[in-house]
Amino acid sequence: MGSRWLLRSIICLKGAKHSKSNRGNVQSETSNRVKPIESSSASTTLTVETAVIRIQKAFRAYKARKRLSSLKSARRFNSLIQGHIVRNQTSTALNVMHAWSDIQSQIRARRLYMVTQGRLQHKRLENRMKLEVKLQELDVEWCGGSETMEEILARIQQREEATVKRERAMAYAFSHQWRANATQYLGQASFNLDKENWGWSWKERWIAARPWEIRTQAHVTKPIKSVTKPEKLAPNVITKKTFAKPGLRKQQIPKNPVADDFD
Repeated sequence: MGSRWLLRSIICLKGAKHSKSNRGNVQSETSNRVKPIESSSASTTLTVETAVIRIQKAFRAYKARKRLSSLKSARRFNSLIQGHIVRNQTSTALNVMHAWSDIQSQIRARRLYMVTQGRLQHKRLENRMKLEVKLQELDVEWCGGSETMEEILARIQQREEATVKRERAMAYAFSHQWRANATQYLGQASFNLDKENWGWSWKERWIAARPWEIRTQAHVTKPIKSVTKPEKLAPNVITKKTFAKPGLRKQQIPKNPVADDFD
């Protein structure tokens, strides 16, 4: 019995102490609760403001990043478009420049060709005019035949040599054709020089009247041959007169013109 009472008294004492301590704790808690309410209201306002500021900063950073990315993409797109356009423009410009340079080179080549052709034509015309003047000086008309220039020049040279030989032969013949008080009627021309008659034979007049194209050296050498052998030609005239018929009237047979020149 006594032991039970002791246990109960100990428990009661412990319960009283615990109750007293609980009461002290409750009072201290109530006193402490009143003070932090005021401090917590101020701290909550500060935390809300900081949270709002952080949220605004994050949203602004997000918007800035999004705008920057859109600007970068737009800039890239514009640069690509501009680069393509610029490439097209540069390619077209280069093609046009190449075409223009080709046209200019063709125009220059055409001008050079025309200038050279004009100079050559002018030179040919000058050479032709010089040749025409030379031919006119030589009393030769322009020949439009199929002969070459070398053949024409060779023929002109031969004609010049023939004229020189002819002049020499005619001078030699004139020195032997002088006749005092002689007249000629049968197809011969008579000339009066210092009251004395002299003339050419019909062959010499024919040679002098022939054009340049038909004149040759053979006509020039004939008078020289006739001068060397005048005696052989005289008997021909006598035989013609002797062989005439006796019953008929003798016809006046013309003398040999070549022999007549050197009587």
